[in-house]
Amino acid sequence: MTGGRGARLLILHQHPPENVAALEEAIAGRAQLRAVREGAPFEIAQADVLLTHPAAMRQVGPTTPRPPDWPGRLRWVHFGQTGIDRMPGWLLEPELVTVSRGAQAEAIAEYVVLMALTHEKRLPQILARKPEDWDQPPLGGLTGRTIGLLGFGEIGRAVAARMAPFGVRLIAHRRGGTATGMAQVEAVSFDDLLAASDHLVICAPLTTETRGMIDARAMDRMRPGVHVINVARGSIIDQDALRTALDGGRIGMASLDVATPEPPPDGHWLYHHPRVRLTGHLSHSGPMTRRRGQEILISNLKAFLGGRPETMHGLVSREAGY
Repeated sequence: MTGGRGARLLILHQHPPENVAALEEAIAGRAQLRAVREGAPFEIAQADVLLTHPAAMRQVGPTTPRPPDWPGRLRWVHFGQTGIDRMPGWLLEPELVTVSRGAQAEAIAEYVVLMALTHEKRLPQILARKPEDWDQPPLGGLTGRTIGLLGFGEIGRAVAARMAPFGVRLIAHRRGGTATGMAQVEAVSFDDLLAASDHLVICAPLTTETRGMIDARAMDRMRPGVHVINVARGSIIDQDALRTALDGGRIGMASLDVATPEPPPDGHWLYHHPRVRLTGHLSHSGPMTRRRGQEILISNLKAFLGGRPETMHGLVSREAGY
């Protein structure tokens, strides 16, 4: 595949030097590879492709101004992260937009299992620091519990695969209410998900439909004492309603890797509420995340250069919002 007037494709990238050799190997001389100019991540004159990198995109948000020549002749933009809800709309204008969907799924699923077990086994409360701590109340367990998944994409499937061996019941609600495609996971309505879940895992993308979805009305329909785990976006939960539900005992515990805003300001109630476990948006961290993200990028690069865009992984639907 070539650029206009027979010229080779120009692929711009934001990647660190240690990633360049793998990119060059995948391109195999079929295109010109060039790093973006420092301080100008969207200077894309005459470029056909832009490969973004999470580190270079941290300062980009919905209000980032649109470059005057955007999108130029860009045909494809690849995002190293999964979510696009924090990206300015103009970034999604090129014909092809892909994300590294699923690269973080394994690490996030392990985080979910950790938080569910931490809740059931009452960590760190059961740690013994004096003789009196030897007499502890009985512990819970996952066997027989119902794990509810709000959203059933790559992360939801990874959570289900890791939870199934614990002998849990797995239910999921997904966009359109369609079947899950996993025999051990039952598709349910949103109301049934709320009513049945002992551990409710929020792993849906942030869209117009899901923003504020877990509000006071939704929390009133939850099983009393439910453990809510949010590894998606803070804005899916109404945090004022969450505080009321925690104080009243409707929600027994909230394990949150995300919040609104991020980070919450100093002194925010999420930091010190006894029924909240808050971590700093790190559930995606793990040894496989970076490797899987690189594999997705290389595979997409080969598919694009080979003229097979329909086989590219993580194609973004502008209509769905993810």
